[in-house]
Amino acid sequence: MLEQYKALGVSDAVLTFGEGVLADLKDRFADIDAIAEANQMKVIAAMQKNRLAANHFNLSSGYGYDDEGRDTLERVYADCFGAEAALVRPQITCGTHALALALGANLLPGDELLSPVGGPYDTLEEVIGIRPSAGSLKEYGVSYRQVDLLPDGGFDYDGIRAAIGPAIGPCCFETDNDVPAALREVLGVEAEPFMTWNGQKWHIDLKAVNALWLQKAGVRHIDLCGDCTYCRPDLYWSHRKTGLRRGEQAALISLREVTP
Repeated sequence: MLEQYKALGVSDAVLTFGEGVLADLKDRFADIDAIAEANQMKVIAAMQKNRLAANHFNLSSGYGYDDEGRDTLERVYADCFGAEAALVRPQITCGTHALALALGANLLPGDELLSPVGGPYDTLEEVIGIRPSAGSLKEYGVSYRQVDLLPDGGFDYDGIRAAIGPAIGPCCFETDNDVPAALREVLGVEAEPFMTWNGQKWHIDLKAVNALWLQKAGVRHIDLCGDCTYCRPDLYWSHRKTGLRRGEQAALISLREVTP
């Protein structure tokens, strides 16, 4: 190998320097290899779990009906990323397209999109409507507001406010052991204050749990609505109260200007 390097005009000094750099990066490369191996095992495990087989690579009609290959691929992606579900399509051409699809599917006219990390990158500005663009969220009736980052790049937690609107309360939300088990798995002992056993069922304070997640994310200003939708069918819809005889409802948050 030394003769081949010399034939290419690589001097001993350059070769020695390169070998030293590689030696210094050995631990870093080992860390990258370990991460790659762990991710490879994660993907293989997801494929095994969803029983990926040769038939999943067959051609489909293109309509998407009963496309077993596509459905299995999306289940594999969901398991790899720890998500409830995934949308994996060649029609999604880029990251901005994916974000536009997700925002458009979840935001309705009258909703507000809040960015707690400052302004988005340029192409997303047209999707939101910061820069006028046909078919933007703003044109659809979705407003936008942002909280700029601090000079050091950190979050402006004092400028971020959250509100948890009406929902079923701990007085009426009864469940079996599956929900407490899931809460304990992710929150540990922190979940205990929000769960009460009445001898037959668990009662869970869902709004308090959501508030805890916001606090763990660094949000300091959180307002909770005390209304229970099950107890107040005169004001709110509740699936547990009225079943399928329900409609739609929305919650709004506003800031009250305080005069010194």
